[in-house]
Amino acid sequence: MIGAYLCGALALVCLIAAVRDVRFPFGRVEEPPGLSQEVRQEPRGEQPERRLTLAEVAQASQLVFDEAPPELANMSPASLTELFAGKTDAQADALVKQHAGKPVRVSGEVSKVEFGQISQVVLDRDAPVSLLLFFDADDYDAKPLLLALNKGDKIVASGQIYKIHETTVSLDNCKLIEARGRVS
Repeated sequence: MIGAYLCGALALVCLIAAVRDVRFPFGRVEEPPGLSQEVRQEPRGEQPERRLTLAEVAQASQLVFDEAPPELANMSPASLTELFAGKTDAQADALVKQHAGKPVRVSGEVSKVEFGQISQVVLDRDAPVSLLLFFDADDYDAKPLLLALNKGDKIVASGQIYKIHETTVSLDNCKLIEARGRVS
């Protein structure tokens, strides 16, 4: 009987600990009426910490590459920002040079297609990391396929890392694996 009371008390303590930070109702916590603007201001000289929206958190946690070598498999916009923080362009170039030529696979929405000596496709220009795809392999004529692409089409491509920047990743010798029209 004492064991039942002890188990009940332990369960009650665990329940209280689990829900102590949950507010009722389970929606947004509103400020009490009459709270003045001065009370909500941060002390002078200190900048308030900027909170990310859910969309920004989701975009920052998306992976840059669909498939990549193990050392790059978990690369996200947030990890790229962290990697380049406080480094000069020369230091950053030296740091990511070790990844040049490694095969990766990416996907995204077409933002721009250009033809010149090298065919170029830009994916997700508004995303935290834009992907620049260069279709210049000698044994692969991508021009007919790329001409059929429209803005907003979702594509999957493979290529080799050419250069990595904080907001742009360039891939060389790309091949188009899959292309799907815009989702309406």
